[in-house]
Amino acid sequence: MPIRFVGFEEVGLLESSSDRLVWQFAQSNQMIILTANRNVKGDDSLETEVRQLTIDNSVQQQRLSDVEPLIAERLALLQQFVDLVRQNKLMQTDRDNISKQNFLLQQKIEPRLYAMDQTERTLLRQRTDTTDRTVQ
Repeated sequence: MPIRFVGFEEVGLLESSSDRLVWQFAQSNQMIILTANRNVKGDDSLETEVRQLTIDNSVQQQRLSDVEPLIAERLALLQQFVDLVRQNKLMQTDRDNISKQNFLLQQKIEPRLYAMDQTERTLLRQRTDTTDRTVQ
């Protein structure tokens, strides 16, 4: 599958677009976003949204704090790859090293995200059960 890199201007978005808008655009156009969280502290940032949704769960908050630097490291690695490709300087050894580092980071990230997902699914089931019992 060929990979095509596009920028904000090319797809008709402003660089100042909110993270939420960029995410929605990417989802509706089946795109993958390769960027660091541009608006970490903004009210409309994806991180802020996730933190707000889990504010009542200190375990999830800690998991977010644990996974954040790993994701930042992985994004930096992907940016390094993109830069090498754009500069036509990507050698096989670079590709192998980046792939290995990426794999190792993914092995650290996946279990954390899986645990977060399972916790959220359990909470959702509990809330649904509570609502169902209240309605009956």
